[in-house]
Amino acid sequence: VIHTGEVKEVYQDPPYILHNINTIESYSGAILFLLDQHQPETLPVEDYGKAIAVHAAGHPSEGVNRNIAFLLTTSKHSEG
Repeated sequence: VIHTGEVKEVYQDPPYILHNINTIESYSGAILFLLDQHQPETLPVEDYGKAIAVHAAGHPSEGVNRNIAFLLTTSKHSEG
C-alpha cells in the first residue's frame, strides 16, 4: 500500500519533518520515500526513490492530518 502526501515543514535541529501523508494508526516506524512526482526542480533526480524519514506519530485534528517523522539524513536538499 502506498500512501501519498506532502512534507509541510522541515526542521534541522533536531532533524524532523511535519507531513500530511495518510498514515494508518499504529504504523509508527513506517519508512517515508521520496517519490519522483511533484518535486521542486532544485531536488536532484538521483534523490528520487530514497528513504528520507521514519514516521513517528500522528495527530488528526479538526479534519487535518498532522504527522511527524524523523529525518534519516540532513542533506542540503532536505530543506522544503
